[in-house]
Amino acid sequence: MVLLIPKAVQKIRDEGRQEGRAEEREAQHARREESYSRFGIAVNGVRSLPDTPEVRDFLNGKEENRA
Repeated sequence: MVLLIPKAVQKIRDEGRQEGRAEEREAQHARREESYSRFGIAVNGVRSLPDTPEVRDFLNGKEENRA
């Protein structure tokens, strides 16, 4: 006899992982777009981000809200 419950549990877990990954990609994309508006510099018409700890922390989502 084969139980179908483990397959259903695995399917639910896989769907949850996919949703989590999609949400993280969207959040990372939003952080990248905001980082260009906050920290971006233009050199000869090319926008880039400086390699500073502040920018790295912001991109990694570690920035604290500063007042």
